[in-house]
Amino acid sequence: MQRRSFLKGTLAGGTVAVAVSAGLLSPR
Repeated sequence: MQRRSFLKGTLAGGTVAVAVSAGLLSPR
């Protein structure tokens, strides 16, 4: 169960990181 939640957290963190990096690279 912990591994499954860990994977979900990794996916969420990755998505947030991509969104933040994209916003920094191309600010509007």
